[in-house]
Amino acid sequence: MEIAVKAGQIQQEEAALIVVNLFQGVKTPGGATGVVDKVLGGLITELIASGDFTGKLNELAVLYTQGAIPAKRVMVVGLGKEEEFDLDKVRDAAGTVAKRVRQLGVKSYSTIVHGGGKAGLSAEMASQAIAEGTILALYRFLAHRSASQEAETEIEQLTFVEFDANKLPQVEAGARVGQVSAESACLVRDLVNHPPNVATPTMLAQTARPLAEEHGQLVQLACKVAADDQIGDQPTQGFVNGPSGSARCLDALEEVDHDQFCLFLLDLPRFDCYFHVSSSFFICYLCLVPYSNLCASLWRHSAATGDMSPAGSRRQLPGRGFRR
Repeated sequence: MEIAVKAGQIQQEEAALIVVNLFQGVKTPGGATGVVDKVLGGLITELIASGDFTGKLNELAVLYTQGAIPAKRVMVVGLGKEEEFDLDKVRDAAGTVAKRVRQLGVKSYSTIVHGGGKAGLSAEMASQAIAEGTILALYRFLAHRSASQEAETEIEQLTFVEFDANKLPQVEAGARVGQVSAESACLVRDLVNHPPNVATPTMLAQTARPLAEEHGQLVQLACKVAADDQIGDQPTQGFVNGPSGSARCLDALEEVDHDQFCLFLLDLPRFDCYFHVSSSFFICYLCLVPYSNLCASLWRHSAATGDMSPAGSRRQLPGRGFRR
């Protein structure tokens, strides 16, 4: 999915659908929602007065504009209580919107930055949360499904429309970070969802190498694939359990600058299925945290508990699910 950012007024946006918002308990819409309500002749106000829309978190209403504005539809999403509003609520609302937009068969839509106005959230962080919530909510694993199961419309583009031109750089930066974070999570989901006979260490290595080659210089991402004979006995790297149950460690990366981000995969043809989960785990976290920090976390936990398994170490790592 492409993500675009532009300066403008949401009520002037030519789109199949635009998204505005409302906090719970608000009787008279303000901000961008108020402007849209006014040009629609008070439709949103009527919706509130009738009790059909209260602004509860993730509540949705779709209005058809009948040519009153360039957009064909207006979707109003509830943000819940203003005093409880935070970035997690932004993600939830954005994800709920995205799934409903897909159900409507709309391929592209535009949105304001939820929380970037009255709620006082940073435009950058709010934009990042919208991008993350949208992409993660739309994720589907279709690799092994029939054509009939893939028939649902896929959203091709999301456009952020920001009224304040001074905030555009913040919105662009946040949207970009959110897109990269969410698409990285989706890549890991794809790898984990493949059966072990498909997502072998060889396949994981073939996935990782192009990523490192494409983005290595930009984000200092290195990829090192270790073979079986490169696994040593010193507790200086990450840990894996061999089929015998004895703990072994990886020391095949001594030449890699530990200040870099390091994408690491095991390439052990004899144990393809056994190492599937461990390999996926290393992809996920070594893309997100400095290599040296991860190794230190693994080693501290293993030394303290005696649990040298990947599962034992994994329980000690933060950041699961991309919620900050």
